[in-house]
Amino acid sequence: MPRTSDAKQKAIQTAIRLFRQQGYHGTGLTQILNESGAPKGSFYFHFPQGKIQLACAVLETVGPLVSKIIDAAAEASENSVVFVNQVSDTFYKELEASNYQSGCPVAALANEVSVDSIEIRKAVSKVLNMWQRSIAKGLEAHSISPSIALPLSGTILNAIEGATMLSKAHRSRTPFDQLQTSLSALLVANQSNT
Repeated sequence: MPRTSDAKQKAIQTAIRLFRQQGYHGTGLTQILNESGAPKGSFYFHFPQGKIQLACAVLETVGPLVSKIIDAAAEASENSVVFVNQVSDTFYKELEASNYQSGCPVAALANEVSVDSIEIRKAVSKVLNMWQRSIAKGLEAHSISPSIALPLSGTILNAIEGATMLSKAHRSRTPFDQLQTSLSALLVANQSNT
């Protein structure tokens, strides 16, 4: 019977954590190998193109995971304001739990390497589009017109990522409180009476 290894998943999970804390360029491959416990041979078996391929695997893991969180929030919320607040609270709680040390790994990859690597840029774009569509779907489920849901979902995603950055810098929830106040007014103004 062949031996199974969890080296691939350990490398991905370790990279997610380290990219959130240190960014892509601040995280070395040796550190990922050491902290994940993945043997170098196993790592290159799973990621023959190295760190860029690992970053794409991180995006392929984080993207659907966050989309499921967004979808669950939409399903559990009674209106668009509660839905958006629940999504933004999820981002904030992750940041707070890390003592304001860990941001969004997708944002880190977008900011640091999407210009240098077409593979990472395409993977980042795919994830952000996935999240935007999930938010739009949730908005539509809560009486936001389909014609405004997609552009509004982009505004919401931009606001959440910006609040994450500001909250991390200020070590404060205030940017998320401001986001929720502003977006609540915007959502109420765009609510259709269906």
